[in-house]
Amino acid sequence: MAALASGPSAEPSLTLEETATQGPTANALSKTLSAASRSSDAFLLLNRDLLYIVSEAILERLWVSNEIWIGFADDDPLTELQSFRKAVKPRQVAVAIPVEILPASSSSSSLPHDILRVYLVSSRKHSGKFVLPKGGVESGEHSRQAAVRELWEEAGLVGQAHPSSPGPLSSTVAADLTIEDQKPHKNSPVQHPGESGFVPRAVYTGHEVLLAAGEEAIKDDWPEAHERRRKAFTVQEAEKALEWRPDIHTIFKQWAAGLPPRNT
Repeated sequence: MAALASGPSAEPSLTLEETATQGPTANALSKTLSAASRSSDAFLLLNRDLLYIVSEAILERLWVSNEIWIGFADDDPLTELQSFRKAVKPRQVAVAIPVEILPASSSSSSLPHDILRVYLVSSRKHSGKFVLPKGGVESGEHSRQAAVRELWEEAGLVGQAHPSSPGPLSSTVAADLTIEDQKPHKNSPVQHPGESGFVPRAVYTGHEVLLAAGEEAIKDDWPEAHERRRKAFTVQEAEKALEWRPDIHTIFKQWAAGLPPRNT
């Protein structure tokens, strides 16, 4: 039987690899792959830039410099927490313990509680409550200077900036008149005081401030006279009145514990 006549012999079909490297299809595929590559690079660059922006925002939020952040790369968690605590600083608050010595005695070496008066000021936020005059330490100030300034601004009392008496009435050392706030700093990595890495919102430092001699110590008008009222308390009364503020109360109790014993 005669073989059937066949037309022009068909070209063998190309494999995928050959298609990718030959003819018009190769050009189109090459362009597609090139565009995809550029798109991928752009995507990676976009994500890299986005990550950089987010990282910068976090660093700014935490008030941490790039140098300190680099230090966080250390694998030691304790080192990281120490670096963080240096970067996030609690507010320094000076607390005045204003003391008036009644005329019954001119000696300050062994004064009984009965002839001392402590001045407190009313709280602006808590009606009917009293607190020791206090406020933030400003740039260029020492903590004691801030305490004397706050005493004037909040209570209208003039304290001795540099006491002329032989020494303070209370024997309590300065370190025992400093206490950390139990509330966390807004950027503290942990929220509870007992946890490692806790950063307090503030650090309070108490200062005994004797009132200046004479009538000049107590003014009728002062910067916050329209916002606060002042009141003199015995040592025992003041301690009771401050119970509602545990931090300030602790400072006052520590100070009072160093006073000479009461007369019996």
